[in-house]
Amino acid sequence: MLRLHFPEGFLLFVFKKNETKGMAYLSRVQANLTYQFLQATETSFGADSSSLQEFEASLGHSYQCRNRTLTLAGDFRLHVLNEHVQAFELHDGKFGEAEVCQEQRRSILVPIIVFVIIAVLVIVVLVAYVVGRRRSHVGYETI
Repeated sequence: MLRLHFPEGFLLFVFKKNETKGMAYLSRVQANLTYQFLQATETSFGADSSSLQEFEASLGHSYQCRNRTLTLAGDFRLHVLNEHVQAFELHDGKFGEAEVCQEQRRSILVPIIVFVIIAVLVIVVLVAYVVGRRRSHVGYETI
């Protein structure tokens, strides 16, 4: 459990450990904010989302992502920037190996597809060139 207090309210993060799957994840976020926004009729905002499975990482590893948005309730969203968390099994107070979020993982599939498309285009151009050169000589003889 991680509880952050500040003058305008608090944030509560609850992490769960699933020993059978060897995973840890954020399962609940509770937020309470008292603040007067311009042109807002309310000054108190709250949300409690207890059915989350976010920031998932293997036990002993940390979770890392640049930007994430968690929708806690209706229009209440939590924008998390440059997060790096590990709820369980910290060794010597240091993060374990980072598991990067899905949005940041680079897929090797895209470069392979681009390479194949370029290779096919090069082959088509070469075949068209060879066929074009042969056709220009057919039917005529040089004198």
